[in-house]
Amino acid sequence: MRSATDNIGRHLADYIAGFSENIRKIFERFEFDKEIEKLEESNRLYQVVAQFAEIDLHPRRVDNITMGLVFEDLIRRFNEAANETAGDHFTPREVIRLMVNLLLEPDTNMLTQAGVIVTICDPAGGMLAEAQNWIRAHNEQATVKVFGQDYNPRSYAVAASDLLIKGHKDGQVVLGNTLTDDPFPSQRFDYLLANPPFGVDWKAEKKTIDRWPNFRGYNGKLPRINDGALLFLLYMMSKFQDYQAGDRDKPGSRTAIVFNGSPLFTGGAGSGESEIRRWSIEPTLPPSTIHHQIKQ
Repeated sequence: MRSATDNIGRHLADYIAGFSENIRKIFERFEFDKEIEKLEESNRLYQVVAQFAEIDLHPRRVDNITMGLVFEDLIRRFNEAANETAGDHFTPREVIRLMVNLLLEPDTNMLTQAGVIVTICDPAGGMLAEAQNWIRAHNEQATVKVFGQDYNPRSYAVAASDLLIKGHKDGQVVLGNTLTDDPFPSQRFDYLLANPPFGVDWKAEKKTIDRWPNFRGYNGKLPRINDGALLFLLYMMSKFQDYQAGDRDKPGSRTAIVFNGSPLFTGGAGSGESEIRRWSIEPTLPPSTIHHQIKQ
């Protein structure tokens, strides 16, 4: 019995190493190896593992929905520890459901058709599973492909494990900076939704962005350096599907995004914030400025 406790750390590491690469990446971004070391140093690892060994978490006993609820509760409890950047936060589930309903409800007739294929993107991470759940609840035969990105390693791990735990196989969540790195350069999406971090500056990204001829197709003034939330909106608009009135093959895209008051109301006429707001709602703009018509 004592030998088992002496080698529990090595055995646990070997167990984790046996998973597929995509699951190992999640463990790595959670820095699980460091957690094992901390528990070993405090002589608590065996006790923790022993407690989990007594719990039957087999899918026959705990289905994906129940496991997802447990996971969400843990995220709520330890959210502050899991998000290290100011302004980065966990979006309450009821807020996500409201956004998903507003985003998808108008297209219910289309989304309930047989054989429909839907693509969804969340460039800030965290909302993909709920959007996928809505579509599946209305159309079990729908093919839903989700794409996401997050720059915070632990937030990425949360989003990736959320999809994994709930059994969403048609999903791809990538670790990276949405403002400077586009993991889906040629991809357009039917629906986009995000809750970008509030009041987070984009000073670190400015040198890279300044070298570009435009930002994701927008060549006007950019927002002030102390809040990059509107840059997420520009990224999302660059991913819109082509739209043409009356053409069923070009229905365009729909998007939902959460802002605080700053990007919505700050900045007078001619400022970056004002120009982006104007650009995002104008029905027509010169082709050199915008290459995707917004779905009205």
